[in-house]
Amino acid sequence: MKTVLSFPSRFKPWIVLMLVLLSVGVVSVYWLSRPTVKLERTEYDIAIALYRVCNSRSKPGVDQIETLLERSGEAHAVGDDSRAVFMSIIEQARAEKWRVALHDCRQLLEDQVQR
Repeated sequence: MKTVLSFPSRFKPWIVLMLVLLSVGVVSVYWLSRPTVKLERTEYDIAIALYRVCNSRSKPGVDQIETLLERSGEAHAVGDDSRAVFMSIIEQARAEKWRVALHDCRQLLEDQVQR
């Protein structure tokens, strides 16, 4: 016997409306709260490399980017804001959330475009 969860018909439009409003709210909060970081040339090159690594889902590549960031930090070639964004993307990649990491990296690169 199949059990189907059903709601009285008078509640269905309200549930759909609430879900749509909740989705719009979540997207709005994310969009307004995401950091926009201006990258210097060296940082931009690292972002390109990180994008390629995430696109190919390469764990050794993630390790190499992290090592590069450590060395760049010692030379003060990467700012704190940029480092935080890169490390956030690296954490996503290490957790094998490749799509999220790729999306965040792509967004970082798009933020650099002067419109």
